Amino acid sequence: MLLASHCNDDIYEVKHDIGEWGYENGNWTYAAQLGLLAFRLGDHLRYECGSSSRARWSYECAGLVLSELRAQGTTLFQLQCAIVSLLLSTSSPKACKIYVQLAQLFFEKRLMVELEKAAEQDPSWSLALGFFGMVLADLLIASCQKMESATTMREVCSAQLTLMESYDSSPRSLEWLRHKRAVVQIYSLISEYEEDLDRGDWESGESKLTDFLEHTTASKDEDIDTKLARIDVCLHLQNFDMAQNLLKTVDVCELLTEFRMGLASLPNPADKLYNRRRSIKACESKLQRCINARDWRKAAELVELLENLSPDHFEFPGNYSYVEPWQRFLWIGLLQESQKKYEMSYHAFSQSLLVFYYEWISVSDSDQRRSQLNHTDFNRIATALARFHLRRHNAEAPVQRISSRKVD
Repeated sequence: MLLASHCNDDIYEVKHDIGEWGYENGNWTYAAQLGLLAFRLGDHLRYECGSSSRARWSYECAGLVLSELRAQGTTLFQLQCAIVSLLLSTSSPKACKIYVQLAQLFFEKRLMVELEKAAEQDPSWSLALGFFGMVLADLLIASCQKMESATTMREVCSAQLTLMESYDSSPRSLEWLRHKRAVVQIYSLISEYEEDLDRGDWESGESKLTDFLEHTTASKDEDIDTKLARIDVCLHLQNFDMAQNLLKTVDVCELLTEFRMGLASLPNPADKLYNRRRSIKACESKLQRCINARDWRKAAELVELLENLSPDHFEFPGNYSYVEPWQRFLWIGLLQESQKKYEMSYHAFSQSLLVFYYEWISVSDSDQRRSQLNHTDFNRIATALARFHLRRHNAEAPVQRISSRKVD
């Protein structure tokens, strides 16, 4: 019954009643376990089943129950962060902005107070405060990058990073903060570029990004997020050659060796699973840039690596992944198209469209439905299918002639 129906007022009341019963005169532990079950089910539906709509519903169920139970701040904060991360991946800007603000307010007004009190009795709790602060900083950077102006992004993210520095000034934390400030600076420039384009001043926008690439050089100790941000600058300028050169700094074979060595050194199965999933996330982030930069050789290497980490990663929706299943099918289709495997690519594109459609019709939020239709990768599905049918219609014509032919 807890997860029986979407957007049903009676079901909402049931969840509230479960939380109130557990807190006031029932079994708090039993009710809390129901809430945590819904939370973990949301993670399972998102990452292993590839259903964002059902995952969001499970997260909301968990939030209703756990908030009525007055659960620990750390649990509620992790739940809010899970919802924000989900909304960022599904392109729902309005809902995401609200949840980001709620998570930030919750962190400042409740979680910090709880952890500071705990740290007075046990100093090790201050590390937890630093950890959750870094999680919030990552979400703020990701959300501001998509929704806010350059000025707002710099102010909000810099304030959060400065706050974290006051709680944890260890060398490792200071290095992390330095990398994050570099990422904020780069994406602020991208936001300024997009604002200039909206005003019609494309020359000013391009000059800012061009000056950045010309007057700054990548250092040897740059982390992966900073390198990916630099690649995004190149992609905004459609400088594919520079983007591909930056992608060469990531050695896929070395990453695979590091992953295997990590497995050998981790006796705990949970640690091995975490290491595997972290590697999948890193490879998918790099693969997305390779697809956008049209670096098909590097993309093929990453696909091979992902299939070693997760067999049939690009064949079935039910594989652990940080991106939507329809995006995975699209990416493998684009790679197969670059290898002139047109029939295989058509199958992947069709599967991508079908999975997207079934996920799209299950979304009840009209704003999220419109946002998903504006997703860049969704537009790629339509153009990819159009290219295939053009090739099939003109099978004897070269691809260059088809792509350049004028439509009457």
